[in-house]
Amino acid sequence: MVTGYEVDIGALRDAATRAQQSAVQAEGADPAGRLGAVGTAMPGSAAAQRAQSLAAAWRGEQGAWVQAAQGHASGLRSSADGYAGHEAGAARRFGDGR
Repeated sequence: MVTGYEVDIGALRDAATRAQQSAVQAEGADPAGRLGAVGTAMPGSAAAQRAQSLAAAWRGEQGAWVQAAQGHASGLRSSADGYAGHEAGAARRFGDGR
């Protein structure tokens, strides 16, 4: 029988930091940078046109992923703050003085 649970608030904060760092790194990357070479190597070809479409799709997905990672980081920070607040409130109520 489960009688309680424990949340590692520090681990939540660490995970939030890592998610945010991942978003920053992904935001600075160019996932489609090398696809431009297809157009240079094969101008006017169907492959060159598709490479442009693929580059646009990858960049769009990258932006969506960055936003999702930032949202995840924000949610983790919010959860950590909520748990910390509850812990502090419980400590005050039970005389721990935090």
